Amino acid sequence: MTRFDGYRLLACPLCHTVHAKANLVSFNLMAHENWSDGRSVHSLFDHRQGLRKCTGCQGFFLETEAIDQGRISSLEAEQHVAPYEVDIPAFLRRDADGERQTPADGGAALTSRQSSSWLGRLLSWRHRPAQAQAAPVLDAKPSGAADEARPRVARLQSVYDCDLATILERKDRYSDALILAARQLYWMYLNDPYRDTARGLIKQGQDPTVAYRPTELQIDNMRSLLALMEEQPADYRDTTRAELYRELGEFDRAVSLLQQYEASDREAATIMQAAAAGISAPVRIRYAHQRLS
Repeated sequence: MTRFDGYRLLACPLCHTVHAKANLVSFNLMAHENWSDGRSVHSLFDHRQGLRKCTGCQGFFLETEAIDQGRISSLEAEQHVAPYEVDIPAFLRRDADGERQTPADGGAALTSRQSSSWLGRLLSWRHRPAQAQAAPVLDAKPSGAADEARPRVARLQSVYDCDLATILERKDRYSDALILAARQLYWMYLNDPYRDTARGLIKQGQDPTVAYRPTELQIDNMRSLLALMEEQPADYRDTTRAELYRELGEFDRAVSLLQQYEASDREAATIMQAAAAGISAPVRIRYAHQRLS
């Protein structure tokens, strides 16, 4: 079950535009398909490695890099829609591999018991550029709103797959942690054509793994991702590194990283089995709730 409690206000570290993000207190990780490279298809929760796009400067940042501006209890949509459509975050309703868009793109109005006093407190953090950049978003009033004094805040947006190559081309502008997240998403994205081919071959009763032939671009991205993971500590499982080695055909290195995991760890066991069989293609991880299809 997915529940959330109000919204967090996060400012872009590049231009200080303020965004609203639903504050999740519980969420469902089920998906129609789970793959060994981390891709979740039709997922009920797709975190996108925490990589976000600013609606102000159109730059990119990690949620962990955003500037915390406090919390608000609710948003009020510009259009009169059902509470369910307003309250449930857009990323919990979209396809995991589809375009990342938010509902009610016209914007949302911020509700507050004190209609104007919070804005002064919100922007009084001694960064003058923040006031200039946030003003176009926060000062806009929704047409026909009952309380014209209520300002508006843009919803926090995830990155699109089509943005990833641009981020990596301009990697010197961003932190290593952001580039690591972008390369992980790019890894999954570049494997998507194989996934489409694999589904077709499985329907025909053929072995899909023989169709996997990584391009130079894929190999370069996987090598770069491994280098980033080895250079800095991060919150990732060794299964990710093992999967990268396996897809590069370095099966012994993959197996050595996986020996620390229990046999009951479905992700590690699936990658281990594929490595032992000399299979380098991304493979489906099947959990108890997923049908064999």
